[in-house]
Amino acid sequence: MKHRVITGVSLAIALFPGAAFAQSATPSSTPSSAPSPLPTDDPVMTAKAKDLFHQAQTGQFDRSQFDDKMNASLTDSLVKTIASQLSQLGDPQGFKLAQVTKQANYMVYVYAVLFKSGVIAEEIAIDPATGKIAGLFFKPVQ
Repeated sequence: MKHRVITGVSLAIALFPGAAFAQSATPSSTPSSAPSPLPTDDPVMTAKAKDLFHQAQTGQFDRSQFDDKMNASLTDSLVKTIASQLSQLGDPQGFKLAQVTKQANYMVYVYAVLFKSGVIAEEIAIDPATGKIAGLFFKPVQ
């Protein structure tokens, strides 16, 4: 099934405040960072991804789920921008886990969020030591 690229929404919202994470965002060639060929859906993580996407669309983030750097980077202006862009897409038609990788000290989950107009990738970086969200990224899928 082929999806159209979402147009009219200038999405490329990156929220990876940690410099160390930003530098290691490209997976290395080590087996621990290689994407799993068929990721196993984790219902708890999928529910979290859906809820986080809804929070992003409404501009009402539960800040207790973010680490300190993420909280500091989520300014009121940025939250409004994110909500403005994502709310234009309407309700998601589906969520599918596309990839799970380990990057630096983070577990990174990538979800394909389907809409009538196309697909958005929602990337969530979790710090396994704290369970907090350390990075968040939304971008159109081509």
